[in-house]
Amino acid sequence: MSQHNEKNPHQHQSPLHDSSEAKPGMDSLAPEDGSHRPAAEPTPPGAQPTAQGA
Repeated sequence: MSQHNEKNPHQHQSPLHDSSEAKPGMDSLAPEDGSHRPAAEPTPPGAQPTAQGA
């Protein structure tokens, strides 16, 4: 069992590293143009964000 525990420390760092990689990973699911993010300046009503329906 002692040998199995040696691999545990490596897995203990995984969650810590995972949280850092979670953001880029989640971003990959979103559109590359970033239309899912709030625009720096609000889009006026009627004006559609670029790449929508493209």
